[in-house]
Amino acid sequence: MLDLIAVLATVGATCNPLSIVAQRELARARDTWLFGVLALGTAWLAWHGHYWLAIMALWHLVTWRDESLRSSVLLWGGVGATWFFLRALPPWAFDLLPWVWLAWGAVQSVICVYTWRRLEWPTANRPTLGKRTKGTFGSPVLTAIYLAAVAPFAPWWGWVLLAPGIWFTNSWTAALGLALGAAWRSPSIALVIAIVVLAAFLLLFVSKYRERDVMGTATWWSQRVLESLPRGDSVDGWYARAMGARLLLYYWWHSDRRWLGHGPGTAPRQLMRWNSRLKDRGELLNGSCHCDVLETLYEMGLVGLAAVVAFGLPILMRLQLGDPWSAAWLVLAVVSLGHWPMRHPALGLLFLTVSARLAY
Repeated sequence: MLDLIAVLATVGATCNPLSIVAQRELARARDTWLFGVLALGTAWLAWHGHYWLAIMALWHLVTWRDESLRSSVLLWGGVGATWFFLRALPPWAFDLLPWVWLAWGAVQSVICVYTWRRLEWPTANRPTLGKRTKGTFGSPVLTAIYLAAVAPFAPWWGWVLLAPGIWFTNSWTAALGLALGAAWRSPSIALVIAIVVLAAFLLLFVSKYRERDVMGTATWWSQRVLESLPRGDSVDGWYARAMGARLLLYYWWHSDRRWLGHGPGTAPRQLMRWNSRLKDRGELLNGSCHCDVLETLYEMGLVGLAAVVAFGLPILMRLQLGDPWSAAWLVLAVVSLGHWPMRHPALGLLFLTVSARLAY
């Protein structure tokens, strides 16, 4: 049936009319051709069981108005092509890839240590147990997320190589993911990890509200310990994420775009607009709401959320306790609720590769 439709569409493509040779008419004819290809692609993906890609293609098909969606179509076309490429990799490639990732993680640790030793840091702010650095991922947090994601593949001596990078990037978001991955990878120590993480965060939030002296100096030992970490003890970033998430949810719900969302790239622009109005009432995070699922919901509505569920649910049901691939997938999936690793080219490709391995 699909073959017959494809043949008819190919014949019909030659009958795409032009009233006059002009840029406007040529653009309209190209859009008609792309619209037909997208419609056929949607049907083909659904027919062959690639439902998450079919839903994304359907979203673009329904919201297509003009050439403004071409960049989004190109992006998701690249994601789909990468997915099929990864699914076609031979099994031995997935035996080799974790060692490559671990080697690159060791390189990130070396870069972090080198940066810490070479750069001049201000010493007037506070005494610290090391200075916060980053690798090649653009920020300390994203470097830490990568190290946390590949850590489940590491033998005991591999953790020694990754530890300097984890310390000098010093991300609490990545630390949560690292603890989850270690607990899933080694269930026998899961309870110990849970107690340590809970105690650490209780210490953090209790000490944040202890009284200081009139100069703002820490008066409790735990305050001084937390302040001495490379990233300090500030939780302003989490407050900003929570505020941005509430605003996105509120304005998504109280709009007429619940099903289809507001369009690609609208969430960062809207956050910047709201940020300009807050003044002394706080500050939002620029560039992203730091929650990939929520950003998809705001930009692509319930249809986009359905694609996320169609992608994640089958893999979630395949996860196995003690499996390093399952642990790495969980680390990236959970961390994406508090950051944007799926929108980072390197981390997004890592997640897609792990997902392709689990989808076998």
